[in-house]
Amino acid sequence: MKARVDGAVGHGAGRDAWNEVVREAGLRSMQRHGRKWWIGVVLLALVVLAGFYAWIYQLRHGMGSAGYNDQAFWAVYLADVVAFIGVSYGGAVISAILRLTGQSWRAPLTRLAEGMALVTVLIGAAFIFPHLGRPERFLNIIAYPNTSSPLVWDFLAIGTYTVATIIFFYLPLIPDLAIVNKYPGARGSRLRKAIFKALSLNWLGNEKQRKVLHGALTIVSLIIVPLAVSVHSVLSWAFALTSRPGWSETVFPPYFVIAALYSGTALVVVTASAFRKGYHLERFITKRHFARLGYLMAALGLVYLYLTFVDLIGEGYTGITTGWIQQTITGRYALAFWFYVVAGELLPLVLVAIKKTRTPTGMTVAAVGVVIALWVKRMVIILAPATQPLVSGSWGGYHFTWVSITITLAGVAAIPLGLMVLFHFVPLFSIDEMEEVGYLGAIEQVSAETSAAIASGRYDEVPELASANSAADVAPTRVAGSRPRLRRRAFGTGTAMAATALMAAAAISLFGGAKPAGASTAVPFRLAIAQVTPGKATLSLVASGSPGQKVDFYVQSSTFSTGGLMQIGSASATNGTAEITYLPTWTGEETFVARALGAGGSIAGSATQAYKVTLDPAGLPKSVYEYARPMDGVGVNLVRTLLAIAAAVWIVLLGTLLIVAVRIPRLARR
Repeated sequence: MKARVDGAVGHGAGRDAWNEVVREAGLRSMQRHGRKWWIGVVLLALVVLAGFYAWIYQLRHGMGSAGYNDQAFWAVYLADVVAFIGVSYGGAVISAILRLTGQSWRAPLTRLAEGMALVTVLIGAAFIFPHLGRPERFLNIIAYPNTSSPLVWDFLAIGTYTVATIIFFYLPLIPDLAIVNKYPGARGSRLRKAIFKALSLNWLGNEKQRKVLHGALTIVSLIIVPLAVSVHSVLSWAFALTSRPGWSETVFPPYFVIAALYSGTALVVVTASAFRKGYHLERFITKRHFARLGYLMAALGLVYLYLTFVDLIGEGYTGITTGWIQQTITGRYALAFWFYVVAGELLPLVLVAIKKTRTPTGMTVAAVGVVIALWVKRMVIILAPATQPLVSGSWGGYHFTWVSITITLAGVAAIPLGLMVLFHFVPLFSIDEMEEVGYLGAIEQVSAETSAAIASGRYDEVPELASANSAADVAPTRVAGSRPRLRRRAFGTGTAMAATALMAAAAISLFGGAKPAGASTAVPFRLAIAQVTPGKATLSLVASGSPGQKVDFYVQSSTFSTGGLMQIGSASATNGTAEITYLPTWTGEETFVARALGAGGSIAGSATQAYKVTLDPAGLPKSVYEYARPMDGVGVNLVRTLLAIAAAVWIVLLGTLLIVAVRIPRLARR
């Protein structure tokens, strides 16, 4: 008969034995590491250093060295920003929600989820700099903020979320730092012990201190959930608030939020699996944890699949700007899109649905597929609309280079490297919470015989523990005449996540873009330009041609179309000439091109003529992109309101941290 027992194991020897087991396991990552751990750190660090070298090369040779061009002005680096910050959001929200709902089984997972959130948000924010061709101009966002740009609010939201994530990681660490300093089996220098003593705020674990800490964690958890939602909503507005087909979508905010939760949950599974394997935490992170995370991942995956359908069907039904949809489903990006559908949706659902594959290994495979597939999906979201032509009929293309591949893989390698280094200095899981809930609270459902065995400290009779490791591994090994020494354990995190990096490299090969072919050369013919009315910016473009022959007129521009030509009109030749009227909207020299078309649309002749517009800019016609905005009056008050909300969040976050820093030491003296 199964029974759920919450709370502590009990008192006496059973409780003390459990606490000893928890402390020994939680401190494994802080002990002296073996050769494999150091090899993993060195290899990952070399990949990160290679990424820095590639970035320096990019700074010297321009964004073209990373495959960027006029038709693909947003590409891989922006996908990296969205993906890395997204997984951070998932880890933080999962931990916050489990904490708010009082789920005791969260105890072995929250530290890993919060650490993953902290590392990935820092890496994701760092990807903004490779995305900028001139990274030194990043400070202009602070010095000259344009509050009508979503990028300014992106900066504010990500900065606030990063501070909240740091506080959210630190608060539950306070009791553990005190435990580490007092535990006889902990290693460390005097400097580390001094730092831990200062950061632990003289923690004694009395009831009043716990009440203050619990209240602070509740406040930060309540803030971090809507704050994380706002981060990815604002991030989506960088796309949704444009007039570009495929991005101007009202579904984007929830679409991006669910994608973040989905991929974030998946990376929590990958992280838990890697550290579980590397530090032999099978007795603490069990099959039930993976099954529950798998259920959550499947539910979020179904929601994301629905939003993908909504995104495509909404604009596809109207048929107005569906070029990007065709390219996504059946065109140049079809292979990447269907890879996401199979690896990111169908495979995880199948693995979660089948009981035999609902195992730690099965859920890890599903999670790795989700993480990679969601990165691929973000590439599709960015590239398909970015390469769709707005004026000419020629699609653009993006091709990966060694620079963009190396920088992206450096970010992937930085995740396990950051986690390995982070958990070298802090415990793997919340020791205080694990001791508080006890074995039964952390694992939840056990038999009555198991409960009795744990309560009396007979761990060798516990099937759940025996299935993970031998009974001899439960208690720490002690050497006579010395303090407890932990067995060296090979760390497999680098190996586990290296598979993710290799699959990411394979996913990169799904995207390719051949460089557009150059235009054919034609026989020149005459083009004449004249100002129609003196004092006005009205030009007459006249080209020679056979009677009835069609002539296309262009102005040279590298902004909108392939070959640097933007079409400004067409006319049929009458009495041997074709003529159009052109209204320039700026002063300076322009180069115009006329092309006479022959049979089948071939170019029968072309001519080029430069003309300098010298009028006073005040006399130029108003740009067609300038129009009245009915919400202009509301905008000023809206900006003030949003800034006030952001200020209030900062005050609450920093105020909560200050209260903890002041009150907990005082309560230790009472």
